[in-house]
Amino acid sequence: MRVWAVGLVTNDAPNSLADIETVIKNLLGSAASLIGLAIFVMLVVGAFQYITSGADQKAVEKSRQVFTFALMGGAAIIILWLVFVFLKEFTGIDLLKFNICIFQDEFCKLP
Repeated sequence: MRVWAVGLVTNDAPNSLADIETVIKNLLGSAASLIGLAIFVMLVVGAFQYITSGADQKAVEKSRQVFTFALMGGAAIIILWLVFVFLKEFTGIDLLKFNICIFQDEFCKLP
């Protein structure tokens, strides 16, 4: 039996809040990728439904609805990202960067 985790832990230091920051950052990055993949899959499903609908008006309407929901979801994600960028540029609040502040230093300014 092989142990693949050998050498990954280099010290016996306890976990800190920086580890939680890393986990949440990775989860948010993965969620963004999964949202993009879900929108792509919805577009492919809508296209397949449209192609296979033939002359059935209910199937055509259903495929258009899938397209509409996929495009609305993609537009909502893009608008939300633009709002975050707008807030960062004009107010200095960076909502896209996750940071837990406990001690005051050059990166974390506490009031």
